[in-house]
Amino acid sequence: MKYLAIVLGIFVLSCQGPMIQAPSGFAVYENNSSAYHLVSPDAVRVRVYKTENQPRGNLSTLTSAVELHFKSLGYEVLRNEAIETNNGLQGRLFITSVMTMNGEYRYLASFFPVEDDVLIVEAGGRKDDFAAYEKDLISQIRTLQ
Repeated sequence: MKYLAIVLGIFVLSCQGPMIQAPSGFAVYENNSSAYHLVSPDAVRVRVYKTENQPRGNLSTLTSAVELHFKSLGYEVLRNEAIETNNGLQGRLFITSVMTMNGEYRYLASFFPVEDDVLIVEAGGRKDDFAAYEKDLISQIRTLQ
């Protein structure tokens, strides 16, 4: 019986999608997707998920494509820099700004190409709310598994 519980526990963990340690002040919430979701009391949201790396791109190609995409949508790229997880995965971090009818919003996107997939961490919220969490969010992205 004990053996079965261990095997089931390993199976459940292996089926789990990518996740990060929750930054201070964030709660995990569940919905009907395979993504890992976090939210702060002031509505800064985080989503961690993986997607198929198709068409297949390396870190350099994906970085160029993401930057062009943000600019084509009218987002101002505030930061575009390398990031590495604690496990040694190489990725890219973007922080952007966009004006909406409700004021300025910040959007963080980081991605890590891994074999046939790309691991993605996204976060966003109103500029002032997001600013309070930005440093901790980036720190916790490094815990990506």
